[in-house]
Amino acid sequence: MWSDASFSKLIVEAARPILKKLTESTNESSQIYIREGANRVCVASVINSSGLTNTVPVGSIFPIEVGSAGRVFKIWGEELLNKQYDEIRRQGWVESVAEREEGVASVSAPVFSISGKLIAAISVSGPISRLGEKPSEKLASYVVEAARELSGKL
Repeated sequence: MWSDASFSKLIVEAARPILKKLTESTNESSQIYIREGANRVCVASVINSSGLTNTVPVGSIFPIEVGSAGRVFKIWGEELLNKQYDEIRRQGWVESVAEREEGVASVSAPVFSISGKLIAAISVSGPISRLGEKPSEKLASYVVEAARELSGKL
C-alpha cells in the first residue's frame, strides 16, 4: 500500500487536518500508519510542540507485533478474526504502555475503507508521565472520533 503513490497521497492529504485537530485536542503527537507486510509505516505525523513529546518521523517502520497501532492491524486484520478479540473490536481502540518504546504510551484505532476493509491505523502517543498507565482514559474518545472522520473521508 505505502508503495502505491496515489493511495499514500490520498490518505496523507485526508489525514493532515484530522491529525492536526487530534493533536490540538489531546496535546499529544498523532500519527497514521499503513501496513507493509509484517511492518507498519508512519505515513503522516503531527508533533505536539509543547512540553515532552514523542516524535515519530514519517517513514518510520515498526513491526506489527508491538505498539497499539501494530495491534490494530493484527486485531482488525484478517489473521485474527476470532472471538478472542470481539470485545476490543467493540470498544474500537487499543492502548499500549511502554510496549514499543520505554516511557511512551499510545492509543490507536482502525481506519476503514467504504467497503469496511482495514486500511490504516490512527494513533496518539505521548510520555507515560503525562498519560499514565491507562492512556485510553484520556485519549480513546478522541482517537476513535478521528478514525471515524478519516474513514468517512476515504
